[in-house]
Amino acid sequence: MTPSASIRYVGFESTLDGRDYTLLVRLGELSSRVTVRIPHAAFSGHLTRFQDAPDICFLKVQSELALHDNQPPVETVVLVVTDLELAAYRTAHEKVPGGRRAKPAPAVEHR
Repeated sequence: MTPSASIRYVGFESTLDGRDYTLLVRLGELSSRVTVRIPHAAFSGHLTRFQDAPDICFLKVQSELALHDNQPPVETVVLVVTDLELAAYRTAHEKVPGGRRAKPAPAVEHR
């Protein structure tokens, strides 16, 4: 079983292409910085909110690490969040009447 990498939010910078969020990924002695970009259009087009961006970036890095056996990248990586990923985040975090988050559908047991 591969140990989990830790991911720490460092900050963001606004660039011409969007907001670049920097996260530090560490696993034992290995560490690297990962940049996750959310295009400006995602914010201006109301596909996401500024306050959700760090969480979205964390989930993006977590997903990428899972594809690579939780190993931090050995070189600088820039990941771009897609509209599809933003839509999935919104769906997973939408609220139901009363202000609570929607409950996921119960798991179906197959026999």
